[in-house]
Amino acid sequence: MIRVVFVCTANICRSPMAEGILAHHWKNRGGIVRLKVSSMGVQMIDNQPASEHAVTVCAENGVDISAHRSRALHPEDLKQADLVLTMEPFHRKHLQLLAPAIGEKVFLLTMWPGENPRRKAIPDPIGRSLRTYRKIFKVIDKHVQRVASHLTLLL
Repeated sequence: MIRVVFVCTANICRSPMAEGILAHHWKNRGGIVRLKVSSMGVQMIDNQPASEHAVTVCAENGVDISAHRSRALHPEDLKQADLVLTMEPFHRKHLQLLAPAIGEKVFLLTMWPGENPRRKAIPDPIGRSLRTYRKIFKVIDKHVQRVASHLTLLL
């Protein structure tokens, strides 16, 4: 089994979208390898629903995140993960300080594996328009599809 964790700030926009997108694509690929995908936020907020625009944009693309509830960071889940993907450099640094032992498996979503170093962060759409969420969805989807094609290398 491969365990992937996505991390963003509050776990109500970007990381739930990434979690839902990866689960959706993995299911559609009919992957032989089992995948456990989850998401967390660096802010200590638990049990909040995904933002309305995140749910809407995902639904428009066949991804259901309506049942999502935010989770604060859980170091034990991070230790058990095979790959931890963050949305911003700040998230990566935060995780490396929180749990130094996981440092070698924490990457920016835009830079795993070995992507263009000029692409650093996926902007936070919170409080923005539905149009902005659609743009962010496309960016996340592109990177998640690329990641999905490389996941079997973790075995």
